[in-house]
Amino acid sequence: MSVQILVQGKLSGVAQFLPASPRQEITTGAAESLLAGRSHWISLLTEIIPRALLAELGLSKMLLGSSGAGQFLVILPSDDRSQAEQFL
Repeated sequence: MSVQILVQGKLSGVAQFLPASPRQEITTGAAESLLAGRSHWISLLTEIIPRALLAELGLSKMLLGSSGAGQFLVILPSDDRSQAEQFL
């Protein structure tokens, strides 16, 4: 029986990345669009990073536990721990 580990990843710096801009001349609509766009990028990153990790290790996509809100959870065999640490 293989021992499995849970890997939780969290993107750091999300709080600093999300604000649209420190400049005052941006309109409310533009600021909302920037916030929505940046939120979408964070969401995409939390989908892509764990899937790329699984692909790099040659593991099934079914091992992706959850992703979103700047975080993800992946289930890995303990044998792949060192490779996962190098990747991340």
